[in-house]
Formats: sequence, structure tokens, C-alpha cells
Amino acid sequence: MRPLVLRCVFAFVVATLCSQRAGAGGGSQADGVAAAPQVRIPMGRRTIAFDVADASAPRSLAWLGNDARNDKLALANTRSAAYELTSDVILKSGDPAAVLARVGISGAVEPLGALRDTWRVRLNTVGGAADAARRLANEPDVAYATVDMISPISLRTLPSDPQFGNEWHLHNTIDSLFDVNAEPAWDSGATGAGVVVGVLDSAIDYNHSDLIGNFNADASSNVASTKSSHGTSVAGIVAAVANNGLFGAGMAYDAQFSRHLLGSNADNAASLNYRLDLNSVFNNSWGPFDNGIAHILPVEIADALAQGVRNGRGGLGTIYVWAGGNGGQGADRMDYDPYVSSRYTISVGAIGNLDRHAAYSEEGSCLMVVTQSDGNGRGIYSLLPNDGQTTSFGGTSAASPLAAGAVALILQANPNLTWRDVRQVLIDTARRNDPNSPTWEANGAGRMVSYVYGYGAIDAGAAVAAARTWTNLPAEISVDTGPVAVNLPLPDNDPTGVTASVDVANVMRIEAVELIVNVTSTYVGDLRIDLTAPSGTNSVFAETRFDSQDDYVDYSFTSFRHLDENTAGVWTVSMADGAAGDFATFNDFRLVFYGTPRCAGDVDTDGAVTLTDLAMLLSSFGACDGDAAYLPAGDSDNNGCVDLGDLQSLLANFDTTCN
Repeated sequence: MRPLVLRCVFAFVVATLCSQRAGAGGGSQADGVAAAPQVRIPMGRRTIAFDVADASAPRSLAWLGNDARNDKLALANTRSAAYELTSDVILKSGDPAAVLARVGISGAVEPLGALRDTWRVRLNTVGGAADAARRLANEPDVAYATVDMISPISLRTLPSDPQFGNEWHLHNTIDSLFDVNAEPAWDSGATGAGVVVGVLDSAIDYNHSDLIGNFNADASSNVASTKSSHGTSVAGIVAAVANNGLFGAGMAYDAQFSRHLLGSNADNAASLNYRLDLNSVFNNSWGPFDNGIAHILPVEIADALAQGVRNGRGGLGTIYVWAGGNGGQGADRMDYDPYVSSRYTISVGAIGNLDRHAAYSEEGSCLMVVTQSDGNGRGIYSLLPNDGQTTSFGGTSAASPLAAGAVALILQANPNLTWRDVRQVLIDTARRNDPNSPTWEANGAGRMVSYVYGYGAIDAGAAVAAARTWTNLPAEISVDTGPVAVNLPLPDNDPTGVTASVDVANVMRIEAVELIVNVTSTYVGDLRIDLTAPSGTNSVFAETRFDSQDDYVDYSFTSFRHLDENTAGVWTVSMADGAAGDFATFNDFRLVFYGTPRCAGDVDTDGAVTLTDLAMLLSSFGACDGDAAYLPAGDSDNNGCVDLGDLQSLLANFDTTCN
């Protein structure tokens, strides 16, 4: 076989369309506030206008520039929550000195934590930084340039009146089914030992007598003495010490936790990539305000998440767990929160002690799983600063660390799982809570999924048992349709709207689907957007609401509702304008599918294992992840290399059709 490999390895070989949109705008005026000067800052593929209090200062408060538009009720919108702009440019480039010299920008250059090829360029003024970022963003050897800022965030908690009874979420003595089922996992020896969970939050009182024993200072990017109730309660749910005669126990009571303090976008990105050799999991009980606005993911945080799942845990991937948001009683959806709807994060919703939906917990096509929190009558027990405690913690802020603790148990049981395998274990073992809810429906692969419960409630005992005998998924592959032109105006205030379709030929098992849309609109809140698979499974991404922003520019939505479905067939995007007075044009869309071949050896994803697949695999034989010749579709055992095991898998399926 070896001579054949050597003859064939050189016999076979295997764009991204980019556009740049520059925003423009003058001053704005709202609620009697005089028009402020504006700065325009590149944020990924879009440039955002900010009304800035003082562009000549090294730091300045600022507000989104389009916030002053009147809403649908003809009432002037109040300003958005304030941002704080800095005079630092965040630059991603392999040669920052050369590009800065070429553009004529002078400033101190510092690496941004562990983020690869990412730099902080310190300038003198907010306006100067905005101008520099725009100039740098247009350079060919710059991946992105933006201005560091502190974005307004909302800590994901929803306090309620104190309730009696502690830690029912771990051990429910009233109904034993309605908890996270931690005891079987603990009894099997999985308590989180050897796993560090990073907690990116407001200040944690790590000197609390029920936390200090599990605190890992080396894995922490911030060890200041500041304290807050939110961060302390989150850490307590993850890793409060057990069997010490004090307070309660954490979900992963033998795990360690590290402390990371919320700050600017760049600070948060650096924290999410801090000591990835130590931090296996990051809990994030925070996000943008739950106000129905389609938020934009800062480019440096998007980059940090992508690097974390690729480089963390020795290449297996850091696990990012995120609270799904508490805007469920308003018009908010997880789909408008780009932190939660990133395919790199595990999105967590909340159920209460009666096993039913907590009303505040947001629905969404990106929702993966739910865990226990307040909302059906009982709050969550956890810790407060200065050796305090509470029985009234709640919101998805409490649900997320419970999930992060479960992930720590899973990783102790099987530290060789990749980030995608952890996600799959949680989904495969989730319990279908509230089984009579009409929100449950079968997708095209027969999996039961719900907009309010995802794939169900985390079952820690079942997840740990599955992890111990788990076979890792094949290497991830993707199929990209490229831009699909539509160029159709949407009828105003017409629920029928327009549809556009694309026929996908590739045969692939789906894990996640991204829809990227470009829409010209004077009010994106008018628009309902959904995606229908060939199987008929639907993913709703946006509904009519109050969101006065203009345009979707390369805006990405993610759905996990199509898990295990086949990519092949006609996919349809529907878009409609649900309110009068503004106009929109559906310009184009693009679908990107992530998953695996439907059978080992189908390297070209045409649904059959043939000589073409054999030739492609042989052309990649011996190549490993990072090599130019490496083909993920040929790495069926996901060991990072195309080798004899992959060749054997192909030959076992040779001349067969994939189901």
C-alpha cells in the first residue's frame, strides 16, 4: 500500500467574497439632548457611528448614533446605555510595526494577552483611535482593526423573594426528577477534580470561606480584593467546597475556579483566552441588555472564542458556557445575542423547580439546553460576599454555572473530549422536561427540540456515564453556499413577505447552521426572518419588535435545531415586514453548515464512497491539522491526522451510499 500512497499523494490538489460597508452619519438629537459629535468605528464588516461626548479625550462616554430615531409609537427613543470608548486601537495583523509605519500611525504596541497576532495600539484620543482604526481596517494585511471600548452589559440575574429550601437544583427532595441529577455523577466519582472553570463576571469574593479552598490564583487574570454578590453567587454554584461543615456545595465541588473581571471588549477577549492550558471551561453569566436589539459581537471576542475552541485544552478546545438571557417576558430572543448564538458557545436557558419554563428565559433557534434556576416559585441557593449566603439567586445567571459545573464533571470523566463532543454529550443525554409542552417538535432527524427548552434539561448522571464510553466525533467540516443574490423589496406591513432558496448538493450530517443576511432597512425591528430546511424543520431567527437600527450587514444567526439532519436539498429563507412606515430590501443571504460526513470516507460529501474519495484521502495521507494538505473530511477518527485508521474506515464503506 505504501508505494501506492507515495504515487498518489502528489496526484490531486484541492473565496471568500468580501465587501466593505462604510457607515456614515451626522449628529443626532434625542430627548432634548444637543447633537453630539460622531465617530465611526469599524466593527467587523460594518462601521458603527457613535455619538461621543468628547472625541478629543483619552476616554469618553458614547451612544449608538442611530438611537435617536423615533420608534413605531412616534415617541422619541431615549439614548441607549452608554459605551465608554478608549483611545486604544485593537489590531489583528502578523506584522503590526510594518502596517502602522505604512499608514503613518505612531503609538505604543502591546500584545493582547494570549490572542495570536492581536495587538493593543495606545493612542492619545478617542477620535484619533477611531480614525486610525478605519484606516488600518482597509489595509490588506489586517484581519481587523477596531477601538477598544467598554460595552454596556447586563448581568444575567433575576432576583425574587427568598424561598426556603437549599440546593433543590442539586437534590430535589420534593420531586427527585426535577433537578440536575448530580448524585449519580458524584457517586461514580465525577466531582470536577482536576478541572478549572474560569468565571468571567463581576468581582468574586474568592476569600469566602466556602470558596477559598477551590480558588486557583494561577489560572486567574484578576486577583484584586474587590467583591460583588453576582460573581460570588455564580462561583458558588460552580465550585463551592463540600464536606467542610460550611454553607452548601457547588455542582463541581472538587473543581477549581479562576477569577476574571469583566471590563472592555479587549479585556474580556483576553480573559476568555487566559491560561487555556489551565482553564478548561469558562462560565459567562452576562451579555448585552435584554432589550430586543440585534446586538453585534465585538470582533476581538469573536476571535477569542474561535481561538479558544481551536487552541484550548491542548487543541481539544475550551468550553464556553453562556447564560441565555432574561428578556423572555419582553420581545427579546437569544438569536439577537451574538455571544449566546455563536456556534462556539453552549447556550443555556432556565427552568424552575416545577420543571417548566421560567418566564424570563429567552427562546431561540440557538438554544441548546436548559438547567434549573428560579422562576417556578423557588430561588437558587448560593453564596454572597463576606461569608454571606442567599436562597434567592436566579435568572439564567444561575442556570449557566450549573451547566458549567456539569461540564466540569464530564471533563473529569473523559478529558479527551473535544469542545464539540462535550456539546454532543449534553444534547444526547438531555432529559425531555415538561414533556407535554406543545413547544416540543421532532426535527428531520427525529430529534425532539423546543424553542424554549432546546434539547432538554441537562442530566449530569447520564452525561457523565455517556462521556466515559464516548467515541469522539469525526473532524468538523463545513459547506458554504456562498452569497445567494435576492435583491427583492419587502412589501411594507405584509406578513407574506418574500422567500429565497438555495439547493445544496452536499450530503452532510449537520451540527450547526449559520444564516448570514444582508438587508437594507430603515428599521430592522420590522422584520421577521426564518429558515426552512428540506426536511421542513423551521428556525425562527427574528420577529417583529422595536429595534430602530438600520440594515443587517453580514449579520449572522445560528441554529442548532437541525442537528443530525442532511444538508442536501432546498433550503428556504423567508423574510417579511411586520409593521408599517419603514421599508426594506432583502439583498442576499449565505448559509454555512457545520458537521461531519454522513459516513466515514465520503471525503467529497457527495453521499457515496467512491474512487474519488479514495484519491482525495490519499492526496492528504499523512497530513495533520495545520498542514496545507490536511482534509478534515478525511480525518474520520478526528485524531488530527489522515492516517491508516481513516483509510481503513473508507475501505470498509467503499462503494456504499451514505444514509
